[in-house]
Amino acid sequence: MAIEDYLDPEVGVAVAVSAVVFSPPVRRVVRRGAVFGLAGIMLAGDALATLVGGIGRGVRRVTPALATTDAGVGAGAAPTTMPTPPAAPATAAGPSEATSTAGTAKPQARVRTAGATEGSHE
Repeated sequence: MAIEDYLDPEVGVAVAVSAVVFSPPVRRVVRRGAVFGLAGIMLAGDALATLVGGIGRGVRRVTPALATTDAGVGAGAAPTTMPTPPAAPATAAGPSEATSTAGTAKPQARVRTAGATEGSHE
């Protein structure tokens, strides 16, 4: 074989493959490179997934705020506002329970009238 034959791409590939197959140090380097390369790809994938998740959370947080603004209202269009919840209806005898801010009902304390005692039935 002449020296020009060693410069052919086919010969170079054959030499590289035989070095990988028959040389333990070269196999070790190739294996280590494959492991580090795969770890780098996985790390980049995790970073990309974190970035996309952060963008998604930001969009979900901003979207309700955009729904209540009038910045995007065109000429002649009615502004969009969020509907307010209806008030709780009062009973005819009056409210018997006080409602806290969390929406849970609390019983009101009974008011004693003058002259009435706990044991008496008037």
